Amino acid sequence: MPREIITVQVGQCGNQIGMEFWKQVCAEHGISPEGVLEEWATDGTDRKDVFFYQADDEHYIPRAVLLDLEPRVINSITNPKESQYSNLFNPENIWMSKHGGGAGNIWASGYTREKGYTRRYLILSTVRRTVLIAWRGSFCATRLPVVQVLAWVATF
Repeated sequence: MPREIITVQVGQCGNQIGMEFWKQVCAEHGISPEGVLEEWATDGTDRKDVFFYQADDEHYIPRAVLLDLEPRVINSITNPKESQYSNLFNPENIWMSKHGGGAGNIWASGYTREKGYTRRYLILSTVRRTVLIAWRGSFCATRLPVVQVLAWVATF
């Protein structure tokens, strides 16, 4: 039975560490920065479906949600000029603040500036959608690591 792992990358450090994690996972499983399976990795002995789901066009897409109030780090991940992994992530699994600027490491500031009490539903719906994709059919998501410097509490 497959065991899916979904990463939730939060904030600047969470997204930077998460990107390094995905670079390493891609290298270990033979997936190119574009999400295409390398020729040497087609023997089928490892479980790529633990970390990735396969899109209709045969690309492998990470089971990841990227969240940040300040768009600089996520833009550097998704910008083709800055990152060779720019097409790896599903754009529907990325949430950035429309206002930018971040919270300056002050949780209350980010919560009130971004109207966190209403935005949390948008963020959690992104996480829920990713989990539901993993649970579709016979899938069974067993791990939901949250990559962040400080603890992040979410109510599901």
